[in-house]
Amino acid sequence: MSPDDRTGIVRRYDVDRGSLRRDQRVTEGNTAIVYVDRRGRMFVAEHALTAAEIWIDNPRVMFEVDMGIHHDTFALDLPSSEEAFSFHADISVSWQVQDAKKAVEEPPDDPRAVYRPLIRQELRRISRRFDVENSARAEDAIRTELVCERLRLPHAMALLTCSVALSLDSGTQQHIAERILTERAKENREREHNTKLDEAAYTALEENAAHQVAKIRAEQEQGLEKMREEHRIALQVMRMEFYDQALQDEKYGLIKLRLEKAPDDIDGVVELVARHRQLPWEEARAFLATAIDGGLVGQKHVAGLVYQAAETLTEGMRTGALRPENRREIPRPATPADQSRERGHDSEGKDGAGAGSQPEVRVERIKPEDGEKGDVDEYPV
Repeated sequence: MSPDDRTGIVRRYDVDRGSLRRDQRVTEGNTAIVYVDRRGRMFVAEHALTAAEIWIDNPRVMFEVDMGIHHDTFALDLPSSEEAFSFHADISVSWQVQDAKKAVEEPPDDPRAVYRPLIRQELRRISRRFDVENSARAEDAIRTELVCERLRLPHAMALLTCSVALSLDSGTQQHIAERILTERAKENREREHNTKLDEAAYTALEENAAHQVAKIRAEQEQGLEKMREEHRIALQVMRMEFYDQALQDEKYGLIKLRLEKAPDDIDGVVELVARHRQLPWEEARAFLATAIDGGLVGQKHVAGLVYQAAETLTEGMRTGALRPENRREIPRPATPADQSRERGHDSEGKDGAGAGSQPEVRVERIKPEDGEKGDVDEYPV
C-alpha cells in the first residue's frame, strides 16, 4: 500500500484484499482512517475489518485524515483610519479538521488559503476604525470582536484560537513621536496661555475687590468725617446756646460757668462772687460822684439816696448777704405833713433859686402804727 495522492491533511491509498489481510489500519490518535468499498460507500474504520467485510465489501481506497491540531503564524499589514499609515499585525492561529468523511469528500488544496482570507477580512474591518496612534485600542477591539469559533470554514475545518499583536514600523513610530511632541508643545503653550489668562483674570478680580474695598473705606471715612463734623458743629451750637444762656444771666451766669469748668477752684469762685458784688457799688458811687460834680443832683436828692443806701445796708446786714435780689426799697406811706412840706420845698426852691439858698435837711422819726411792735425808724426829709 503506497500513497497515491497527497492533499496536505488527507492522504489517499489504494488497497486490496491481500494488503488489508497483511496490514489493516484503524482510526487512532490524531489520524482517522476512512475506507471506500466497491459500491462507493464511505465509512470510518473505528475497528479492524472482519473477513466478511474484506471479502464482501472489498474496500478499494483508504484515506488517512490528519485530525490533529495545527498551528500557523503569519503577518499582515492592516489599514488605519488615516489610510496613509498601517498597522503591522503578527497573527497566530490554531485549527483542526472536525469531520474526516467531509474532509475526504472536499479535501482542501491548501488549508492556509481557507482561513487566512477570512481572518484578513475581519482584521481589516476592525482596524479601519482606529488611527495608528491608537494601536492599543485597535488591538483590544480585535481581541474582543474576532471570535475564531464564529468563523465558519469549509472543508470540515474549524479555527480553535486566534491571537493578534499590532505594531508599527520605524517610520510610522517616528512620525507619531514627532506628532505627539508637537501636540504636547501645543498643549503646553495653550496651558501657559490659559494660565496667564487665569492669572490676569484673578489679578483683575483682586484689583476690583481692592478697589471696592478702598471705595467702601473712603465712603466710610467720609461718613465718619461727616459725622465728626456734624458732632463738632452740634457741640459748638450747644456750647453757644449754653454760653448765651450763661451770659444772659446778668448776675451769676459767668460764676456758674467758672464753677462748672473748675469745681475745685473755690477760692477763685469766691473772689469772682465778691468782685461781682462790688462792681454795682463802685459803679453807683462813680455815677453819683459824676452827677454831683455836674450839678445834676442836689442836696435834696442826696438825702433820699442816703436813706435808700442806709436801708439797703441795714437789710443786707440783717439777711447776712448783700445779694442784688434782696436789695429792695421799703415803701413809706405819705402823710399830709409830708405832702405839705414837699410843696413848701418846691415853692422855696422856685423862689430862692436865684439867691443860692441851700435846702434844709431834717430827719423825722416815724413811730410804728398802733398794734405793731418794732423800733422807731428815722427817715430823712
